[in-house]
Amino acid sequence: MANKIQVRRGLKSNMPTLSVGEIGYATDTRETYIGTGSGNVNMGGGYWYCGTAMSGTSTTTGAYSYSACPQVKLGDLYLNASYGYVYQCTTAGSGTSAKWTYQGSIKGPQGTTGATGATGAKGANAATIVVAASDSKNTASADYICTGTDHQNQINAAIAALPSGGGKIVLLDGTYNITGPITVNKANVTIEGMGNSTVLQRRFNGSNDKIGLITVTGDNCIVSSMKINGNKTTYSYAGNNSVFVSGCKYATIRNLTTDDDMCGIKIYSNVYFAKLIFNTITNGKVGIYSDHGWDSVIAFNQIDTMSECCILLDQTSCRNLLLANRCTSAVQRGIGTDNGSVNTTIIANHCYFSNKNISINSGYNTIVGNFCKQTGDDSTSGYSIVVESSGQNNLVANNLLFAKNYVNNGGTTNTFANNKYN
Repeated sequence: MANKIQVRRGLKSNMPTLSVGEIGYATDTRETYIGTGSGNVNMGGGYWYCGTAMSGTSTTTGAYSYSACPQVKLGDLYLNASYGYVYQCTTAGSGTSAKWTYQGSIKGPQGTTGATGATGAKGANAATIVVAASDSKNTASADYICTGTDHQNQINAAIAALPSGGGKIVLLDGTYNITGPITVNKANVTIEGMGNSTVLQRRFNGSNDKIGLITVTGDNCIVSSMKINGNKTTYSYAGNNSVFVSGCKYATIRNLTTDDDMCGIKIYSNVYFAKLIFNTITNGKVGIYSDHGWDSVIAFNQIDTMSECCILLDQTSCRNLLLANRCTSAVQRGIGTDNGSVNTTIIANHCYFSNKNISINSGYNTIVGNFCKQTGDDSTSGYSIVVESSGQNNLVANNLLFAKNYVNNGGTTNTFANNKYN
């Protein structure tokens, strides 16, 4: 009888690390292993592994490996669970010594795209809400359509429908008849029109001077890009305001056209850090009026034909910046400060043809680099820059004055330097 050859055998859990070339047999699982010197390799093959450690479709033999690979054998398979790629072990081992070759994907080709389903209803609290006038060109896109009169009701309803964190109201082109205030009473709200093609027509007199056709009381709000017609011949209450901003921070009023209203933009009662920029205000009583407005930027506005003043800072409106405004044809003052409105910088403004182009009746202001011109080349009436009797400790410097020189009625605490008079 031939000699019997036996190999090391026993339970799989008890199998030691085999020597190179040594064969071991697991009697409980009926698996055969061979030693490699660095571990035992199952000689049966066909184990599956799954993960995302290998990715790619190169068919080069042995192109893939990964550092956390356990001891694997020839023929073992690996599935990339994210992409469906299948790899087969072509060099047994562990870690990066084991090499794998891409075999294909278990995913078939992508099918054709199905038909688009019906659009669901828009949620009531969408972050952007569109409001249309009855004569808007595209009312189909609107969430609210204004019909009849009292169009502020639909606009106020849209504001109320915004989430608590705010959002945007878009007013489409067209004419809106406003018979009561539009109230922006929550924070982070933007109301934006389509430029001068969005027209808000005043159809009411205010009950007092502390409301506006648009009244803003929420922080971080923006009113932008529309035209407001005040119709002051019919609605002639002296306290009517196109936009009224009260008791809030970081309001922005920009790119508005307001015409034929008593006051274009009024700031009242502890408004901080407002920006009034790029607005056009015509045919009123006061263009921009600030009462207790602090740290505002009033810049690049065009204000023309006012029965009193183009820009007036009153009632301790302090630390403001008036920059590059064009103020023309005010019966009383182009730019004025009154009643403790201090620490304001008035710079690079163009003021024409007002009785007092710049009038300073408060202290500690800086008036520099402005251009002031009176009517005619040798005007015998009116003022270019005048510091009034309550004006103290002001700096007036580097201004260009035509037809009238500056006048100092405030005493010796004021400083005048390098002003050019022609």
